[in-house]
Amino acid sequence: MYRDIEPGFQQFFGFDMRWCVPLLFAALVIGLYTAVGVYDIIRWHGLVREVDTSARLSPEDLTELIIMMAAEMHCAGAFATVTTAWMTARSTATKGFQDKYCNAAEDMGGGTFSDDASNVLLGNTGPMHYIRRAFQFVFRLTPLAVLWPISEILTQKVFSTKNVWTASVWLVGYIGFVAPCLVLLSLSMHRAYNLSNYAIECLVHRIKEGESAGWGNLTAEIYEFGRDVDKMWHPREAGGPWWVCLAFSFMLTCAGAVIVITNGKCVEHLHFVNGLGVALFFVAATFCTGCLYQLARLTSMMSSTRPSSTSIITVATRFPYYRDEQTGERPIDAMTFESRQNFQTFVWHVTEFARTAPLGIKIGICITKKFVVENSIKVVFVLPSVYALYMKTLNEYGVSPSTTTTTTTVTSQFIP
Repeated sequence: MYRDIEPGFQQFFGFDMRWCVPLLFAALVIGLYTAVGVYDIIRWHGLVREVDTSARLSPEDLTELIIMMAAEMHCAGAFATVTTAWMTARSTATKGFQDKYCNAAEDMGGGTFSDDASNVLLGNTGPMHYIRRAFQFVFRLTPLAVLWPISEILTQKVFSTKNVWTASVWLVGYIGFVAPCLVLLSLSMHRAYNLSNYAIECLVHRIKEGESAGWGNLTAEIYEFGRDVDKMWHPREAGGPWWVCLAFSFMLTCAGAVIVITNGKCVEHLHFVNGLGVALFFVAATFCTGCLYQLARLTSMMSSTRPSSTSIITVATRFPYYRDEQTGERPIDAMTFESRQNFQTFVWHVTEFARTAPLGIKIGICITKKFVVENSIKVVFVLPSVYALYMKTLNEYGVSPSTTTTTTTVTSQFIP
């Protein structure tokens, strides 16, 4: 059951925190190593002072700089992933949320629900059982992560360039570095999502029992649920891994856009870099959109008002008026006058709460499906289309992006 889970890293993930040490060591070494390389490129190519045409990066230097910046992002992602995974496992808000809502399923008289919920979250049954075992095996590959910095040091100190042997060592080390990070991130994200999902089902079940639970008690439970959801999805709690995933997806999307935009100005002959930027932009943007949509789905389960919805708000305001498919009777017809008054008061509180402080996952604003769809269309479809049309127009008139940039710079020197 849920009570079997203690708020500890090893108890939840199934492996010890010490397995993260090789991962963090490799991230530290690679981070320092690439930071020195980035500084050298910036220093020796004059990028710290006024840039002129002679200070532009060569294709080889630009490729090396992109690789180093990518390595820096990998290292920052590793530190952020381990930190947020540890905070998720030790989160007191998450443990309290779990005890208050999911464990309460055992007291609802719905034993099947509580058994299924706990077994799925623990990974004892279903596809998650096999996925969890595979994840535990992958995470034990973390000692291989130290091969990544070793291959870099060998390339610089022993060999002038990478050969087949050092490339193989680098690939094994890279896989040993990235795979455990993705495993930690996935397991941490899975916990927060499943806890919210089953807590919503539990509360919906309670609302359907309306009269026996007491409308006044349900009013307090909905207010407390909104507060507890915000606390659990805080970046310092179980929501941390989701925000790490969204932040790095957004950063990679911006990196892809920067590569595409600057490629035509700095490197006219390095076509594969432009293709890399395009692929990075669309893959990262799609991944970010997918994560946001999952959060929007939770928001929809709480506050959607569509006629076919079974959200908390919909069930709270409409369920007593729905006719039973077998008997054709409505729950509200069996209510006393006093019970109807209490129900109307409950509905007023729910609708007022939904209007002033909407239930859902928030990052400053509430993440809804409308918000995700509108912004993903703008970022993934509209902006690339506008940029492609702009570049096509410049090419038709025989103007290169570097020419427009130079003209703008020269003009700005004479215009105060």
